[in-house]
Amino acid sequence: MSRNTKNNVQCFYNLRHKPSSFINFCTSVNQTQLIKEPTRVTETSSSLIDIIMTSNVSLVENHGVALSHISDHYLTYASLKLQMLKPPPSYKCVRSYKNYKPDSFLADLQRIPWYDISIMDDANVMLDHFNERFLHVMETHAPVKTVRIKHRSCPFISTEIRELMQYRNNLLKTARSTKLTTDWEMYRKLRKEVKSKPRDAEREYVRKELEHSHNTNSKWKIIKNCIPRKESTQQVYTKDMKEVAIEFNQFFTSVGRRVSQVCTSLIELYNLPAPPTSVLLAVAESQNFSFVSVSCGEVRRTVMAFQSNKAPGHDKVRMCTIKDAFPCILPVITDMINRSLQTSVFPSAWKMSEVIPLLKEGDHEVANKNRPLSLLPATSKICERVALNQLTSYTNKKKGLSKHQSGNKQLHSCETLGVFMTDKVFKAMDSKELTVIVLLDLSKAFDSIDHRKLLTKLKALDLSLGAVEWFKSYLTGRTQQVKIGSVVSEPGHITHGVPQGSILGPALFNIYLNDLSTIPNFGDLESYVDDSKLYLSFLIKYVNEVMRNINEDLSKITAWCCHNSLLINPNKTKVLVLGTHKMLQRLPDDFYVTLLEKRITPTISARDLGIQLDSTLSFKEHIANTVST
Repeated sequence: MSRNTKNNVQCFYNLRHKPSSFINFCTSVNQTQLIKEPTRVTETSSSLIDIIMTSNVSLVENHGVALSHISDHYLTYASLKLQMLKPPPSYKCVRSYKNYKPDSFLADLQRIPWYDISIMDDANVMLDHFNERFLHVMETHAPVKTVRIKHRSCPFISTEIRELMQYRNNLLKTARSTKLTTDWEMYRKLRKEVKSKPRDAEREYVRKELEHSHNTNSKWKIIKNCIPRKESTQQVYTKDMKEVAIEFNQFFTSVGRRVSQVCTSLIELYNLPAPPTSVLLAVAESQNFSFVSVSCGEVRRTVMAFQSNKAPGHDKVRMCTIKDAFPCILPVITDMINRSLQTSVFPSAWKMSEVIPLLKEGDHEVANKNRPLSLLPATSKICERVALNQLTSYTNKKKGLSKHQSGNKQLHSCETLGVFMTDKVFKAMDSKELTVIVLLDLSKAFDSIDHRKLLTKLKALDLSLGAVEWFKSYLTGRTQQVKIGSVVSEPGHITHGVPQGSILGPALFNIYLNDLSTIPNFGDLESYVDDSKLYLSFLIKYVNEVMRNINEDLSKITAWCCHNSLLINPNKTKVLVLGTHKMLQRLPDDFYVTLLEKRITPTISARDLGIQLDSTLSFKEHIANTVST
């Protein structure tokens, strides 16, 4: 306690015994003492010794003393007249479709000469000319405007209901003013009516909307609005939003480079050996895959398969607008895609992405707590989809991709992998075996992909030099800018990773992880995109041997990840041992796995792919959590 603090305490102690001196003291420091009742009452005395002081009495709405049974002093309280601070209004830049008419838009597009673009040799020049002409017409029919974000409206609240609500409020004011029983009765009667009318109106509105909806997506959208949900609080930034956007962009664009440096340091620190060349990576002499030109019909089918309501890229052109313009621009878009595939050039204008930070958990102003979602131009997505369709068709025929990857694969999902793993564990239980599962956590996996290593793995799939060059053009020279509200950062260059939100990104990530499942010698490894798990079933009598084997597999997986610029986070990696109650009781207390010299002991519960797993696979905790939400 400082000397000044001691003096102040002594001063208050002395003043307590001199009421007049205390009042003079309060006046001298511009303070008013609010409590007027005794705060300590005994059989022989009552005294006011617990106080609340304020420099602004007008802010105090109520104050007093409340009886307390936990102390011989009463509770003192004061409530203040404070208004909740409203967050500042949020704005965003969008295209205004208020006066947009598809027929008029198409008519203006038809007046533009597009034929000269098709005869150009350079894909970059073709796209630049196309964007210049197309966006000029777009600005006429759907100009970019900055608009204020409004709350979701209640379309079922009619003017009649609003007037009724206002009348109810007026009756309440009257009843409080007159205090007459008749006025209170009128108010209560109208309040009951106002309470039921919006409910009935909403029910009728939802019924009509469901009758007129023609697909499951629109029906689910209507139903979802009727289901109670957690209110999402608007994100308010304490720092300048432009500075936040710049800081986020610097972080997102440097993630891959920093992870690569950490992996290099770990290789040197732990002397991690380079993994052996997998059979899946044996580069063949033959080159079986090359991109082929596509027809206008194929491009049309590709575009029509896109959902029209997806967020646009930095050019703010929606996919539905592209569909409206198709009778006019289909040939030129087809020619641009074919020129890109033929010349192995992915145009630079398609490599610019607008990044929206999506909060994962924690503080939204910390870049590391957010995930970057890339918004790409609609026309670039068309080209990516054409390339993906051809690549997927080839890999499916070749069967060159690992069967242990369930993500981004037809007829595979979280559910199929969950059923597969559950079946494995239950079969082990039937054989009186335990199953150890290591849930690996890869940090920033999509952002950390090494482009050179990815191109090597593409070559291993027998892609032609032209196809590999096209993917090289797609991956390199990319830029991005972070958008927060209506504020956008300066563009930053990307050296690692694939865009999260792109069409090709998930498929390229699968190819990058293609040989990971071949690394373990003793256990098996299953993945859903970047969520991987190493598992091994065993009899309890072999527990010591299994512990050595699983640790050896983990060491090899760690080495593979570091040599591929992927970082495993030991602090988020979980270990589960699954089995019957009887078998689990026989598991030694010193069972553990080692990851980068960190011991990880089994936990009784862990979350994997949205499912809460427990040691006996009873799913009781998962069911309880699901029901509670």
